[in-house]
Parts: sequence; C-alpha cells; structure tokens
Amino acid sequence: MTQASPLNHTVTKHLAQPSRRDTTRRIQMGDIPRNADPVPLTQGPSLSSPRPPRLGSFYYRVARPFFGALLTIVLVVPVTAVAVLVAFAVAMDFGGPSKIFFAQMRMGRGGKPFTIWKFRTMGDSGKDHFGSWQEGEEEDRVTRLGKFLRRSHLDELPQLWNIICGDMAYIGPRPEMLEVHDWACKSVPGFDARLWIKPGITGLAQLGQGYVGNDVVAYEHKLEADLEYLSRLDFIQDLGILCRTPIWMLRLRGWHPEPAMVLEPVKALVPKIATRARRPALRKEITRTS
Repeated sequence: MTQASPLNHTVTKHLAQPSRRDTTRRIQMGDIPRNADPVPLTQGPSLSSPRPPRLGSFYYRVARPFFGALLTIVLVVPVTAVAVLVAFAVAMDFGGPSKIFFAQMRMGRGGKPFTIWKFRTMGDSGKDHFGSWQEGEEEDRVTRLGKFLRRSHLDELPQLWNIICGDMAYIGPRPEMLEVHDWACKSVPGFDARLWIKPGITGLAQLGQGYVGNDVVAYEHKLEADLEYLSRLDFIQDLGILCRTPIWMLRLRGWHPEPAMVLEPVKALVPKIATRARRPALRKEITRTS
C-alpha cells in the first residue's frame, strides 16, 4: 500500500475544513517529496482534490456573481479608455495594429481550456511558448514597453473580455498555460485543486508573488495561497484583495527579469478575531526565563 503524499494530505485538510479555520496554518513545504507521483491533467469536472465546502455558500453562488456583474458595469468604461491608449502604444511599439493582442490557451475551471487575451509584450521566438518558458528566454524577448506593462499588469486589461464571456472572474487562481499546468501537476501534488473555481485576474497568490518562472518551490507557494483563498471564499477576503490590487499595480511588482519566488509574505485577507488563545508551553518557558 502506497503512502499518501504529505502535500496531498494538506490539500485535503485545507479544502475539507470549515471556513472558520486557523488561517495561520501553512503548508510545510519541506515535507514535499520531489519524486511524488504526478497528478494527471484533468479534462473534466472530476478533480483529484476534495470539493471546497464554501462552493455551496450563498455568497459564492449568488452574491459573488452579482457583485462581479456590478463591478463590470462600473469598470467597463474606464478600463476601455485606458485599454485604447495602451493599444495605441503597443501598436507603435510593434509597428502596426496586427500585433496588438496576444491570445493563448489557458486552463480554466474544471480543466476546461479557454483563450486568454493580453496586450502583446514580447517579440516572436523560434520556440513554442512552453519551450521558451522552460528555457527562461522571456527576458530577452520582452520589449521596453512590455516590461512596464507587465510590471503594472496593464497588459491584462483585455481580460475584461474573458470575464464578460464567463471564462474568468476578477478574483481567483491565475490561469496557467496548458503545458505549464501539466508540468505543475506533476511537480506539485494537488495542484489541480485550483481548478474548482474560475481563474482570476487578481488573487491572494498574485498579490504575494511576482513572476516565478519554472521554480517548483514558487509553485508550491502559489498553491498554498490559492488553497488559503479557497478555504475562505467570503466577501471580506474578496474586498481586501480588490483594495490591495491597485496598490500592487502602482508598485510595479508584477514582473521582474529574474524570477522571484515570493516578493512579500502571503497574508490571509480576513479580519482578525479577538480570541484568548493559549500560548504554547515553550513560549511560556522562554518568557519566564527572560
């Protein structure tokens, strides 16, 4: 009988517990086996991880889509205005309007692929996108304007269309390339747990990480943050993410030439509840000794 992977056990614990859990609990990354059995690429609603309990809540089923629709009504005009200016700059950068947009297949909810839209930031390459990503050649291909667009996330403005089409949400796990998702599932057990909800433009992982490249440990941290978000799925957390997103964009932390595993600590965006928690015995002994 094969023993379950520690990370798979942690994924189950994150998603199976009720929402009022200890948000300070984190995945112990040092216990992740590098030779763990790969998780198969899921092509349907049947995922290897348990269904998060909060998917049945009123907020997720009714209130969250309603607030998303209201946010779209509010943002469609200003986002379109800024997108027109960015599109003009990209057209000037690449010498014509034919290369303004970049389309790519990404992994969506339930393992359903969809086409994501972005402003073009890189020149052409002789390799496919996955091969270029594996070799880490994106730095040389990104234009001067593209670096600014990536750092400010303005290259993702066309994804408002993906939200209108129903492929994405404002908040959720970042969608991966199909090949990258397959690689991540083989490298990080339980990675397909992110597919329970629609991918998002912003999210808990996006606000704690910049460009991570093909770093396995960085993808483990990405899964950790996404599991933290899935275990909550409430209005307070979503509001906190939406409020922090413009600050993240203004700080230009979205992309760096060298992959950064974690730019700042991932924090659960939930209000602190005053409780009388017992201090660990070791901490008492240290306090008394000092």
